[in-house]
Formats: sequence, structure tokens, C-alpha cells
Amino acid sequence: MQDQKRKNKYAQEETRFRIVDYLKNKRGTQKQAAKIFGVTERAVNKIWNKYKTEGKRSLLSKKRGVKEGKKVNGMQVAEVRTLVKDKLPNQLKLPYGLWTREAVQQLIEKRYGISLNVKQVGRYLSPGDIRLKKTHTQSL
Repeated sequence: MQDQKRKNKYAQEETRFRIVDYLKNKRGTQKQAAKIFGVTERAVNKIWNKYKTEGKRSLLSKKRGVKEGKKVNGMQVAEVRTLVKDKLPNQLKLPYGLWTREAVQQLIEKRYGISLNVKQVGRYLSPGDIRLKKTHTQSL
């Protein structure tokens, strides 16, 4: 059942098309399709529903990740890291007592006008200074 995750994106795309063809031509149930194509029933259900609501194009593989490259440049990341190490959120007029990803997210929004989700904020901060995680942070 885990084989689907190991296939490349073109093989996954082909599997999605074959699942839809199987179900569209009423050759069997979703449960049977899951067994035949080596995916979970939940995956078959998602593929089928996506096809019914959005059509064949929704089955194509799409590029993943941040579109248009990084949103925050290296200098901005370095500045944010320095601020997090040297100051507390309330010193920067943020409504937090300790640094959290949400606090850093608001700092970046306030300072640069760039909206990032919490996961992106964590990625920008993680490769850096270990002291950052030990000193002023709770859940970075």
C-alpha cells in the first residue's frame, strides 16, 4: 500500500489517471481500486472526488514548494535572527513574552510586510544559531 509514495511524480500521475479510468468505467469499487493500484482507500477517494469536482487537469502533477523563490532574503533572515537573540518580543512591541514561531511571523510581517506561514518561519530559523533555540525561545 505504500508503493505510491515511492513512485516518481509521472508514475503517480499515471496511477491517478488509471484509478479514475477504472472508476469512471465502473469496473469496480474504490476499495478494489485501492487494492489493484497499491494505494490506500483514502487516496482513491481523494483522487476520485478531486476528479469529479475539478476535472482531469486536477490529476496532473504540480510543482511543489514556494513559488517565485524565497520570500525573505538572507540579510533579512540574519537581521531577524539577531533581533530574536538580542531582544524579547515585548521590546519590539509584539504581544508575546517569549519568542515563538508566531511571534517571529508577526515580526517579519511588521518589519518587511512579508506574510509567511508558521512552517516557513521555522525553516528560516532552524539552520541557524543553536543559542537562538536555547535562550529566548519556547517553541521555535
